[in-house]
Amino acid sequence: MSRRPQASHAAISLFPFLDVLMCTMGALILLLIALAIRMSPTGTLEEMLKQAKAGLPLASQPTSVVAPADVPPAADPSVEAEAEEQRQRDLAERARLREQRQNEWSAALTTARGSRDRERLAVEKLRQMLADAQDKIREARARAATAAKEDAAAQAAREAGETVEEQLKLREEQLRAQIETARRKLDVEHRKQATRSNEYALVPYDGTSGTMRRPIYIECTSRGLRFVQENLSLSTDDLDGFRKSFNPLLAATDALMRYWNLRRAQSGGDEPEPYVLLIVRPSGIMSYMNAR
Repeated sequence: MSRRPQASHAAISLFPFLDVLMCTMGALILLLIALAIRMSPTGTLEEMLKQAKAGLPLASQPTSVVAPADVPPAADPSVEAEAEEQRQRDLAERARLREQRQNEWSAALTTARGSRDRERLAVEKLRQMLADAQDKIREARARAATAAKEDAAAQAAREAGETVEEQLKLREEQLRAQIETARRKLDVEHRKQATRSNEYALVPYDGTSGTMRRPIYIECTSRGLRFVQENLSLSTDDLDGFRKSFNPLLAATDALMRYWNLRRAQSGGDEPEPYVLLIVRPSGIMSYMNAR
């Protein structure tokens, strides 16, 4: 930062010029007085000084009369006193002017120092402001760089998310196609099963101890319960509203148990002892739970 050149406030002093002018005028006056005394011996020095002070012209004297060259002019005490007084006044004036000039220089120096101090404070303040501005600029650049990195990371994450979303959509379409294919195959198998006769048979297990028992088959399906040998079916609505101790399933099972026990007693023990065998189809879980 460049500093502006300060305008000089020093006042122009006329002291040297007045000093030289006063000295020259005093020397000329003394020279004129001396010449007048030499040229006019009849006139006295006091009269000539009075005429000079009053501003009157000196009395003209014949130029033919010339004072002897070897006679020195007499020294007048009043002239010397006046010259000494004039010299003292000149010295006092010089001292006053010197003191005035020194005061002016001191005031100008004080003003310049104050201006310099104020400018120095202003410069320091500007430097501090510049340092603060540079710090803020660095912080703003750092935040901008961080924001740019975060923006780049967010953009990358967004692109990755879009890629994953596209992959998920493709996978979803593939799964839907597989589900649709499996559903079609299942429908075909259901239609085949509806037209196909049962190829299984229920065979009672005799056991390894030699004791034979007669099973009472109860099939559990999604439509309800069915006594296989008797071909008697009970739906869920048929069992709704009954208690555990009294219901159609329990009544039918007790009747079959009494019948086969009676047959066993009449045969003398040749008939096997009856028991209940629940056959649970994949769709008959709820019916099995109700039967239990």
